[in-house]
Amino acid sequence: TLRIGDVPATVAYAGVSPGSAGLYQFNVTVPASLPDGDAAVVLDVNGARSQDNIFITVKGSVNPPPVIPPPVIPPPVNPPPY
Repeated sequence: TLRIGDVPATVAYAGVSPGSAGLYQFNVTVPASLPDGDAAVVLDVNGARSQDNIFITVKGSVNPPPVIPPPVIPPPVNPPPY
């Protein structure tokens, strides 16, 4: 398991980094609930824990701009008969 700031993180990939012998790669999703600042990263594999003092700096995402729907154009009105 991998925890960031004592919150479980979703691991998308854990394994050998392609093209790099002996280098392991972990692709994770940082939990959205983390506050801004430095968060400890802890990895537990089969009872073995990663070293202490591994941190990642977290900055909350900025709210995306609002989605503005396209204008509603009324259907054409039939002209009055002449």
